[in-house]
Amino acid sequence: MADISEFLKQDATMLSKMKHPNILQLVELPLEDSKTLAFVTEPVEYPLSYLFENYKTKHLIPGLLDIKLIILQLMESLHFLHNNAKRVHLMISPENIYLTKDGKVKLGGMNCLQEHTAGQFKTVQFSYQPYCGGTLALAPNLRFTAPEIGNESKCSFTSDVFSLGCIIFYLVELDQGKDPFMIKMENPYLES
Repeated sequence: MADISEFLKQDATMLSKMKHPNILQLVELPLEDSKTLAFVTEPVEYPLSYLFENYKTKHLIPGLLDIKLIILQLMESLHFLHNNAKRVHLMISPENIYLTKDGKVKLGGMNCLQEHTAGQFKTVQFSYQPYCGGTLALAPNLRFTAPEIGNESKCSFTSDVFSLGCIIFYLVELDQGKDPFMIKMENPYLES
């Protein structure tokens, strides 16, 4: 629990430093005891991953105009991170993109932020292995991660742009009633 606790506290620390309308705002610093770690952010309705995980949410799936607005807000948050904060996010995925009640986009999941300068690749180290989905993002989601991060453990600002492209595809496929994960991540060795 200690490693995970430190990893989650990193998210709160970075959220407290990032001030932008499209980045999730921290309201209360982490409180912790021997079994629990909690911190409070501004209210959100749900992460984008909820749209795929729950088949009853079809009425929540954004149309093309709303998708354009979501992408514009994500681009603004990335512009801030890359140009002002000089950081690469590395965990842009539906689990870390939240929608508020009034339709605003909030980027969270700041656990793996890396300081970076333009024009070069940087080697990155992750405390946890990348994963292929789930509700708690402790490492980059491979379905939305640039190949250079998984293959070479290198990143640049373009790594986040790759992830943004994957988010666009994800939202458009959902809008068209299709499965955004064309390749199912199933174990061929397990029998049904």
